[in-house]
Amino acid sequence: MENLFQLVLAAETNKVSEFLKDYPIATNIAFVFAVFVLPFILSKLITNSLRLPALSGRMGIALAATIAAALFVTLGELRYSSDMKGGTTLIYNIIKADQDLNPTALASSLSQRLDASGTKELTIRPRGKDQIEITVPTTDEYELQQIKNAITTAGQLEFRVVANTRDHSDIIGLARAQAGLTEDKDRTKADVRDATGRVVGRWYAVGRAKEEVEGIRPLQTSVDGYIIRNSLTGQLVTLPQLDTTIEFPVEKFLKTSKIDNVDVLMALELAGRPYTEVFGDDLSSATMTTSNMGEPIVAFRLSALGAGKMLELTSSIMPVGNFFRHMAIVMDGNVLSAPQLRNAISSGGEISGRFTREEVDFLVNILREGKLPAALEEIPASETRIGAGLGEVTIAKGKTAAIIAIVATAVSMLAYYLFSGVVAAIALTLNVMMIFGVMIFIRQPLSLPGLAGIVLTIGMAVDANVLIFERIREERAKGAADRLSVRNGFDRASATIFDANITTLIASIVLYWIGTEQVRGFAITLTIGILCSMFTAVFVSRIIFEVCERLKWVNLAMVDGIALTKGKIFGERDIDYMSARKLWITITVATTILGLVAACARGPG
Repeated sequence: MENLFQLVLAAETNKVSEFLKDYPIATNIAFVFAVFVLPFILSKLITNSLRLPALSGRMGIALAATIAAALFVTLGELRYSSDMKGGTTLIYNIIKADQDLNPTALASSLSQRLDASGTKELTIRPRGKDQIEITVPTTDEYELQQIKNAITTAGQLEFRVVANTRDHSDIIGLARAQAGLTEDKDRTKADVRDATGRVVGRWYAVGRAKEEVEGIRPLQTSVDGYIIRNSLTGQLVTLPQLDTTIEFPVEKFLKTSKIDNVDVLMALELAGRPYTEVFGDDLSSATMTTSNMGEPIVAFRLSALGAGKMLELTSSIMPVGNFFRHMAIVMDGNVLSAPQLRNAISSGGEISGRFTREEVDFLVNILREGKLPAALEEIPASETRIGAGLGEVTIAKGKTAAIIAIVATAVSMLAYYLFSGVVAAIALTLNVMMIFGVMIFIRQPLSLPGLAGIVLTIGMAVDANVLIFERIREERAKGAADRLSVRNGFDRASATIFDANITTLIASIVLYWIGTEQVRGFAITLTIGILCSMFTAVFVSRIIFEVCERLKWVNLAMVDGIALTKGKIFGERDIDYMSARKLWITITVATTILGLVAACARGPG
């Protein structure tokens, strides 16, 4: 029966998932309504029925946060880091740019490109002087492939002039002579040299789209009218008169001719004078936008120096009458697009082609982070699927410890504070749900250090409740009514709670700023937890008290075990803690100075 129930539940979950995928617009509308409209309607109805109209706005915010967290936890998927769920270890050989290459600098550049926020739990480190090791937490194959593409894309952007018969007949003649050489290795060389050995032209591969259409992968730019060659053999390819009424005529001709890829010839000079070179380093920014046809494209801006170089380059290849020259945009040796140049360019431009939105996002990310100090081989030297780094037993113990901590904390609050403990338990449950909801929303993987951060946060959340309840106890001892005791308890404890949490928040930000990947996982969950605990302990708990007070459910009786124990040991007299203040202030200052001196004495090591 239990298995049947699980099968039915899985089937219904799959139906919901398929619906969400098939109807994204309806899903988005429903989500917006559930989070931003429904909570405020409900809060209005509830507060009106309770005659608490002043509470409507605050209750709406609390309900909105609760519903949003519940939706993310229910419909979303929590990711796990490699130490929780395993992952893939990739080892790449470094293609050295020069002998002075620092593998640590390359690992740092890769970390900035792949995980600038530090939340993906990637581990990137040098492996000797010739390899880089990258550990990726378990993820789907598409995302893993995206990471591989980013790893092997050096990010070298170039702007080149496409060779044409009007300006570059001499370079084209040298390219034809190269294509007629006997040896394959001579024909397929990338550089075209003149009689003195000087490089005057260069072949660049034409990029292809990732997705197949009608059994072919379209070229990312048109090559009709260009000087092209077979990438494999180095022989020139002459395109016949093609039927332009059909889709992808060039690609279909190449497939029929059994030509996999083609290179296009770029001219590096005009009549012996080199063209100005513009590279990706000359860019100042890159963003995704759309063309007039609604297609995703890359918009880029150039630095002041880059703008001058681009103006000089484009001014030298302006159209003459109806004759238009083409400027190619090349990424890591692959031509992404080669548009007609109609006007001089200075401050910025666009990169368009047969791109998907994901490909444009990928390009923008590469351009923003800049080129790597060295390239990595396209195929990893080793790819190993790994289990959880710290073992299943450790993971099970970590989860068990977290569950015990939560349950023990809730039970202790219930036993000591009675009704107020129930409020604390509700706030604690909501706090945990909100933490996981935010982690799912920002796609933050859960790691073992992150789990420790969550447990610590739960302790801090309960500490806030304890401060409030003890203030309420003091107010009742003074003879205040229940409503006044609750109000004063929250008001007078709030400053202390904010002070304690803000100082911890500053510490977690510092940990994130200077920490390793594992420490950042702890800092992220701690930061999320602090913000959520302040919201639930101070904001939500007060709303619950006010509603229950209106319904006459509030009972502020609390067990006072501490006072009972104190009375047994010390009797009725108070303990004068403040009489020793000078001694402990002196010890605190001396210890602080000693710690600072010790830190300075260590030096930079």
